[in-house]
Amino acid sequence: ASYLLYCFSFLIEQENVKKYALCVCIASLIHTSSLVLLFPLALLLLYRYNKIFAGVAFIGVFVFCFSLKDLLFQYIAVERYLSYMNSNESGKIGLLGYVESAPLIFAVIYIFKKRLKGFLYDVVVTFSSAAFLIRLLAYFITAFGRLSIHFMALYVLLIPIFITRIGHSGKKKLAKHLSLIYLLYLFIRLHLYFSTMIGPDELMPYTMFFSE
Repeated sequence: ASYLLYCFSFLIEQENVKKYALCVCIASLIHTSSLVLLFPLALLLLYRYNKIFAGVAFIGVFVFCFSLKDLLFQYIAVERYLSYMNSNESGKIGLLGYVESAPLIFAVIYIFKKRLKGFLYDVVVTFSSAAFLIRLLAYFITAFGRLSIHFMALYVLLIPIFITRIGHSGKKKLAKHLSLIYLLYLFIRLHLYFSTMIGPDELMPYTMFFSE
């Protein structure tokens, strides 16, 4: 995930989809789950070609994964994840799901409302949509929740850059307020992460004040 975060600059600074796709393929040699990022990349290319086709493809992928959720569950049910999946298969969208998706939903709505155009905005829309889809599918195929780490660049790079762009467009007051709200969001998400993940499958074998 850290390697892909570093390589994300190829996409947002150089607008080089092929180079970033190559980085994804290299990362997949370390962990095959990295290949999930080929989905938002394909969605980005399709979105820039035809937004309607991209929307249809987005819905199609969700329907396909949902209809084959039992088969996908069996495919990824390796021993390492069995106890994790069995203990977390709730099928309900909890607080963390809403909190995690909030800035992505806001960014996409803002882009559509203001009709913002450009490569960066297209990346925000497509990667946010893909991240939301993966998060949604995680409530039916729990192990999908672990794929969210590959979308870390959205929160570390894209959202801050997006807020900065708003400030540069002349809306400095709005950008300042959004920055403060986003800092609060990051703190809440950090708190929820540590407070809910210390116990399950001993991912974090240490005590922090977040869990008290």
